[in-house]
Amino acid sequence: VGVRRSGLSALARCAPTGDLGAMELATGCLRDSSEFVRLSAVQALAQLVRAKPGGETVISGWQHSLVTSLQRLLRHRQPEVRAAAVLAFGEVMPRGKGFEDGVSSLLEDKAEIVQMAAWDVYRALRV
Repeated sequence: VGVRRSGLSALARCAPTGDLGAMELATGCLRDSSEFVRLSAVQALAQLVRAKPGGETVISGWQHSLVTSLQRLLRHRQPEVRAAAVLAFGEVMPRGKGFEDGVSSLLEDKAEIVQMAAWDVYRALRV
């Protein structure tokens, strides 16, 4: 677990902003069995899509391959993976009506962990 987390941290620090290969690798770690690795993957994705914390994301729209991958993970059979995907979605997507709709639909997920993650992201929209 520690090695995978360290690897994600190094990837986020060393890979150029917007690097598709690095984003795909971090997205794959959202499926990891360890909650700590999944959360490290969310943090890595947040760093990989922004040149500076809180800055604009390099994701320009819904057609980006990262968005497609995250949307697929939002339908994953394991609730822990769906929850991590919601958190990542909140970190990488530019704000807007489509983004709010995507998050609000997960507030009704059958798994409480997904609902809680969706609420966290939805609340951040309101700040």
